Amino acid sequence: MQIPAEISDSHILSALEEIRSGRHRVPLIRESKKYVVRKDGKNYPPKYVICLANTFLSGELLPNEFHGGPEANNFLIRRGFDIFDTSVNPHRKLNLQAVGEDPLNIFQEGGQRALFKKHVMIERNPRLAKAAKDRRIAKCGKLDCDACDFSFAETYGDIGAGFIEAHHIVPLSELRGERKNRVEDVALLCANCHRMIHRVDPIPSIEQFRRILKRIN
Repeated sequence: MQIPAEISDSHILSALEEIRSGRHRVPLIRESKKYVVRKDGKNYPPKYVICLANTFLSGELLPNEFHGGPEANNFLIRRGFDIFDTSVNPHRKLNLQAVGEDPLNIFQEGGQRALFKKHVMIERNPRLAKAAKDRRIAKCGKLDCDACDFSFAETYGDIGAGFIEAHHIVPLSELRGERKNRVEDVALLCANCHRMIHRVDPIPSIEQFRRILKRIN
C-alpha cells in the first residue's frame, strides 16, 4: 500500500500538534532511531507522524501498511517538512532520497544468457545504484531520465519521488572477469528507456540512444 496522497500539510501539522501537546504519546517501539521530522526544535518519528495524520481522514494507519524510510521521508519533504538523519549528524537535513527499484526480470536475453545475467546482477547492486542516485540528487535535486528527461516525481507525484532505474553503461562484451564498478559507470533511466535500450544489439551508449529517440520523435 502507498501512503494516501490525500494526507495534507494540515493533517501532518495536526498530528505533530497532537504529539507536542501530550494528547497523543508516541509508543516506545514506534520511536525513530535514525530519521526525524523536526518542527519548532522538537523531533518526531516520520512514519508514526504519517500514521497519526491519517486519523484525520479515515483512521490511523498501521506501520505495515506502507514503507517507512525514504518513502515516508520523501512524502514529508515534498510537503515542506524538514527531515534529519540523526544517526549521522543531528543537524544534517535531508533532501529527496533515492528509493529502491523492481528487479529487471523481463528483458530479452537472446543467446548471451550468462553475460546478460551478469550484467543485470551488476545493475541490481543496491549500493552502487543508490550511490549513483544520491549523487544525482545532490547535484541536481531531482532524478530525470538520462535519455528522455522523464521525471517519475513530476508525472506520478509522491509514488514517483526518488524513483529511477540504474543502468550499467559498460557493454556486455566488456564484462570479463571481476570488475570494480564505479558510480560513473551507472546511468539513470526511466523504465521505458531502460527496457528499450536493452532491445538494441549491441546496447548503445546513452548519447547514441538519445539520438535514436530524436530520430523517432
